[in-house]
Amino acid sequence: MQIEMFDVYTRDRKPTGRVIARGERAPQGFCRLIVHVCIFDTDKRRMLIQRRQPWKKSYAGMWDITVSGSVKAGEGSREAIMREISEEIGLDLSSDEVRLVQTMYGAGRIDDVYIAVKDADIDSLTLQYDEVAEVRWATLDEIFALQDAGEFVGYRPEQLNLYFALADGRGSVLN
Repeated sequence: MQIEMFDVYTRDRKPTGRVIARGERAPQGFCRLIVHVCIFDTDKRRMLIQRRQPWKKSYAGMWDITVSGSVKAGEGSREAIMREISEEIGLDLSSDEVRLVQTMYGAGRIDDVYIAVKDADIDSLTLQYDEVAEVRWATLDEIFALQDAGEFVGYRPEQLNLYFALADGRGSVLN
């Protein structure tokens, strides 16, 4: 099995030419790039959410937004999110169906968040066994109820509200 490698970036998103292996943290003062996508139904009332496998190191067995993952060395953000969507849930989307809506800068990481709108038949999805236990559609209120029960990753309510608000395509936050 080949070890996944990730590019190291400066805090202002410039590649350093350095790489780190899966499981390593970016050196102090540097970042690695993470991508996320929230896929909504065409009514934009429900998000496709996934339950993480119980053996995952982080957020084991918890519900999460549709897909998240790391950008591999040599890969771009959009290329990575398209790969992650295909790998984790087996959904076929074209690149123009996925729209960048937010870039967040945090300690040791840069997170790009994308939104897509697609009525996916969850019974026809191919879930990546190592990553995803199950998927389902959920409204914002259902997600908040899962959070209150300690079953959904602890995103800030403002963040989840923003993703649902941006699903209609009326605005984007770009770098």
